[in-house]
Amino acid sequence: MTTAAAKLSLILLTLLLAMPAFAARRGRETETATPSAPWAVQDAPYRAVVRAEYPTSSPETGYAIEIPEFGHTLPNLADCVLTDADGKLAPLYAVWRGEGQRVLFLAKEMKRHANYYLYFGGSKTRRGEMWQPRVSLLMETRRLPSGARFDNWFEMEKTWRRANEVDGAGFVPRIFHAANPFGDTVHFVTHYTGWVRTRGMKSVNLYTQSSDASFVTVNGRLELEWGGIHDGRANQKTVPTKLVKIAEDLIKVDYYHIKANPDQPPGMVLGWQQGKVFEAVPENVWLRPEQAALVGMESASGRPVPLGRIEFKSYVGFENQFLFETRCALPHGDTKGWTMNWQFDDGCVSNEPVVERVAVGMSPLRFRVTLQREKEELRGIRRMDFGTLPRMASINDAKDLDRYVELMGKQDPATHSVRTLRAYTTLLQLSAGGQIAAKCATAFLQKHPDPNDPLWATAQMLRLRGLMQLDSKLALSEMLRLDKIARQRNYEKFDLLELELHVFYLRSETAVTRARQIAAQYPDTRLGRIAMVRIGDFYRLQGRMKEAVAQYQGVQQKATDETGGKKLPAQDRAFSIAVNEMLLDGQRIEAEEKLLEWEAVHPMVKLDSDFLLLRGRVLMAGGRWREALAELDSMLQLQPDSAYQIDINFHRARALYELGQKPEARRIWTEIAKKYPRHEFAAQSSKWAVTP
Repeated sequence: MTTAAAKLSLILLTLLLAMPAFAARRGRETETATPSAPWAVQDAPYRAVVRAEYPTSSPETGYAIEIPEFGHTLPNLADCVLTDADGKLAPLYAVWRGEGQRVLFLAKEMKRHANYYLYFGGSKTRRGEMWQPRVSLLMETRRLPSGARFDNWFEMEKTWRRANEVDGAGFVPRIFHAANPFGDTVHFVTHYTGWVRTRGMKSVNLYTQSSDASFVTVNGRLELEWGGIHDGRANQKTVPTKLVKIAEDLIKVDYYHIKANPDQPPGMVLGWQQGKVFEAVPENVWLRPEQAALVGMESASGRPVPLGRIEFKSYVGFENQFLFETRCALPHGDTKGWTMNWQFDDGCVSNEPVVERVAVGMSPLRFRVTLQREKEELRGIRRMDFGTLPRMASINDAKDLDRYVELMGKQDPATHSVRTLRAYTTLLQLSAGGQIAAKCATAFLQKHPDPNDPLWATAQMLRLRGLMQLDSKLALSEMLRLDKIARQRNYEKFDLLELELHVFYLRSETAVTRARQIAAQYPDTRLGRIAMVRIGDFYRLQGRMKEAVAQYQGVQQKATDETGGKKLPAQDRAFSIAVNEMLLDGQRIEAEEKLLEWEAVHPMVKLDSDFLLLRGRVLMAGGRWREALAELDSMLQLQPDSAYQIDINFHRARALYELGQKPEARRIWTEIAKKYPRHEFAAQSSKWAVTP
């Protein structure tokens, strides 16, 4: 492969590694803007303070001004005017408005380091100073409409006109993207428009590399097309190219792109051939405005600006769900004496000055903020867009997962939409969410009780586990009322859950009867063996050790391999190591599955190994405190001189604490810290001993 071909084939890989969505902004918005000039436009309630730190390199495009939109600009932006510090009107061109997102303008002239004031609001049209810039390089994305076709240019034009749901728009450095910076990176359509400097050129060999379709016009004429669904891999022989004749110093380029196939990553590249080198058309040949800095937002009355600032702290992805750790606040103006109300379109509500919550991507999420003081009321709207991803949190990191669970627990799930509850429930199955998980799952099932939904069984398990902690008899009653057909589809999950309820919570002789029924119904299966093991567990928890041992031995005898059990010690060590590593990696569900596999072949291991300690830790990781405490108490009784005694007591204290027995928990932790100061749990015990 030639050097040029190799470079071209690597373009999309480069895209996927590290491409910023936008040109770097040289200025940052401050928390508040200190009024530095009289209010020049008396009927405008708000103004943005902007400043140019550097001169523009493209006078034809001027200076880009981007300010947040919060429902106070007119759809055509006819209310917006720009002045200098003396109140003199400055030329301004309105480029784009996204309600609740942002508005884009191009200013003709801005003195360096001088404040300019963009006035808006009041639902009034104002006469400003106009000019006609060359808009470049602007990128806009929209949702791909259903039934869209894009095999040729005619279909592409029709699809763009039909795409009415806008993701967003912004100025970018070049046509070189591997993601949608304004929204979901599947099922979207893109349009770039800009001007390329071509002075001294007689022709240029352009190419497009994309996934899926792309079409390129130059000065309004179609020059390049790569229609249909396809991946972006290409070399110098297969990539669509076109030698375009040049007669001007500038050419206008419009690049259209569609991403429809979710199985391939998107890609959007407009390139040219320079000698033997194929490369994306570089930044320095595009006309591009200089980015002005947003210094702050001000209100004419001195009241707070009802502009919710949106901050994305992290995100987590699991089972096709994307959840974002978000923070919304009002940074502009003094809010003392004002009450606040936040209302999100997914049902979340809050009266706090700052809202920290888990929002569900990737579709946009609108919210309204209302400030009230006596008879005064201020309103603003904003829209969360999830195009640019923040730091990725890990589902295997306990701190990350606990933080997400805590944020979910601060909201009332009864107000949330089904979509939000679905995402919450999906993630909460991994956590020790306990009652938080149960409440979210219950709300999901109340609003969406379809037993054919793939999440139905998971939601029911979370709901019932939460109920088991509070009212075991009611949990059994609810379990028996489940849709029989849906339960049968998930029979192993629900039968194991019912056995746990009988053995570890209700602790009645019914446990033995029900376990024998399940074993008879599913002979020669893991479920059947576990059912018989649970009979032994019931006897063990009752202190009837002779019956427990006999039951375990009976099950184990049937499961022993051809070596007569000689492999069991080695298997036990392997199981123990595997479960411990899974717990350290945050893989609770996998660890629980491994424990089931272990006890099905060697139930006697519960009497003289770390099995019960490991099971207690797994149960605690799932918020099943009562069951965990039962297993840890049993291990203390069975192995009073165990080398794991400190570990057992440390985890017992945690279960006691969560079950409300906090004084006893603190006593145990204090004792561990004092008696065993060099133990690995000493420092944590000392810390938890003073936990409120």
